[in-house]
Amino acid sequence: IDDALKALEETLTTMGRADPAKVVRRMLGFQEMLRSVKTLLDERDVRALLRVWSARTGKGRGPDIKTPDDLLQAMMREGYITTGDLGSLEKDMVAAGISFSVIVRDIPGVPDELQHPKTAEVSIGQTGGEVEIPGFAKLSVPPGALQHDTTVTVSTLDVPGILRGPEGVSWTSGYPWSLGKAAGRRKLLDKVLFSPAVDVNLHGSRLSGPVELQTWRPPGSEGMKCVLLKHYDGEGWMDITASTPHHIDSDVVSVSMLSFSPLSILWTPMKKVVEVGKMMVAALSSRTLNCWFSAYVHSDKDPRDVEFHVVCRDQQVKTDEYVQGFSRCGRNDARFDLYHGDMIEVSVSVREGQNRSDQMELRAAHCCDVTGQNVQMWLQRPDGKGFKGEVVIRTLRERTVCQFVFKERDYDPTNPVY
Repeated sequence: IDDALKALEETLTTMGRADPAKVVRRMLGFQEMLRSVKTLLDERDVRALLRVWSARTGKGRGPDIKTPDDLLQAMMREGYITTGDLGSLEKDMVAAGISFSVIVRDIPGVPDELQHPKTAEVSIGQTGGEVEIPGFAKLSVPPGALQHDTTVTVSTLDVPGILRGPEGVSWTSGYPWSLGKAAGRRKLLDKVLFSPAVDVNLHGSRLSGPVELQTWRPPGSEGMKCVLLKHYDGEGWMDITASTPHHIDSDVVSVSMLSFSPLSILWTPMKKVVEVGKMMVAALSSRTLNCWFSAYVHSDKDPRDVEFHVVCRDQQVKTDEYVQGFSRCGRNDARFDLYHGDMIEVSVSVREGQNRSDQMELRAAHCCDVTGQNVQMWLQRPDGKGFKGEVVIRTLRERTVCQFVFKERDYDPTNPVY
């Protein structure tokens, strides 16, 4: 391998390429990314991707394509995947219900914009305007729909990442979620396709008239029915297909909206619309979290040290009781709903003391448990006194989820509670 790389570097130098070593490193990094992709896909994922890729390119499915390596090699031979460009593969994974961001986020060298949902933000006023995530979604705001200058944020939503199982990367890997028999027939899931799911945030402003959200229609969805599922904070997911004006073209779907919450657009066989719609509403609702956060403190034998936990629970948990020996010192509700698989950052600031932070990937089952899901850290009391401070929870995109102050109660430095 070393000899081959050296020969390639010499060839690039002879061709006059600037910094040939950089080109080689880029190629090696891209190959490493592809190897990681291969290891995470299973045979069901390959069939789903092959179906979408064949529909997009018109290429036959080929009986010789059975493994992830077979598929990716075929894509590279056809020029569908080129060095440094995974854009086409990302779109096909979205259509097939595979979480691209989950696959690539732990691969060294992958650009940050590929590891998280995509976001675009524009200020729009009375004259109207557009916000676009190139290749994924566009929001068109006509004149008069907004009465004053408003920051409009459009983001994609990783539905497969929300629904996936602990060892999988596709939405079907989480089957049957927590639904039991209500989950529907497993083989039906392989026939579902997806358009990009989109969330629009007007940051408190309201619309005076309808706006249009446009995104692409997945390859292979001809003859299938479009289903629109909308999420309402604190209420869950609902099928809004019948009540929402929308227009379908050969490769585009346009939705007229008067208010915004995350919108998931999926495609299902004509005769299975009701069954798939109910199943998806139930599955997404089971992975959607209406959270509250609380902080707990436990004194160590050394009065200078404090074991400090920040706990996330779903609102269905009605108790704030926690592990024996801990006492609650602060709490607040989340400002908006979160989802299974969301990454959040918990930052703790102790007044006249230290600052600490840690990340947590939310798990629906843990957050719905009595003791919740927690972040644990050691803190020090300033001068050995009772301490107080602030907890701020944010998404990795810096959106504030929750904020509250905490204060240790009844601390006696001469008689700490163990």
